[in-house]
Amino acid sequence: MYFMLPSLEPTRRWFQFGLKSLLIVVTLLAVVAAFVAHRLNQPKLLEFDSKVWGDPSYDIVIKEIKRSGNISTVTEDFKKGHSVGSAMFFTRSIHEIAKARNAEYWVLLKHWKAADGTRICLFDFTNVKDADIKVEFGDEFTSVDDEGKKRSYTSVSEMDSLFGAISGESKPSP
Repeated sequence: MYFMLPSLEPTRRWFQFGLKSLLIVVTLLAVVAAFVAHRLNQPKLLEFDSKVWGDPSYDIVIKEIKRSGNISTVTEDFKKGHSVGSAMFFTRSIHEIAKARNAEYWVLLKHWKAADGTRICLFDFTNVKDADIKVEFGDEFTSVDDEGKKRSYTSVSEMDSLFGAISGESKPSP
């Protein structure tokens, strides 16, 4: 009488199927983890609406639509507002973007109007006072603007005293 051992073939098949499934699951988890890590490392782009963060009688939306290195691309959709108040709202919005980027200085590099009338601006944010634009960006931008005026950096800490005084957040200097 022969004693026959049970065949290991079905176990081997289940083991191979289990390894393939495990490999697929691990690969999918790695892809999802990479996607989530990429999304978490993306900077949060900022948006400012005058109806929420300013004068409700104005209708201005400032959006940071892209960040690349030290440069942000910002749009201004202006529908209604007074000249001085609108300029202050725009300046305060750029000031807040600079603070979010942990930058001490910002400067307007370029601006233009899109076909729909939206104003688009490129801003540089840096921690170097009076940074050399040619050194930072090469020959694409110069130290003078399109009107021939020397570009000047705006200081976040100096503007803090102005905007803090407006909102009541800062104490007067001695």
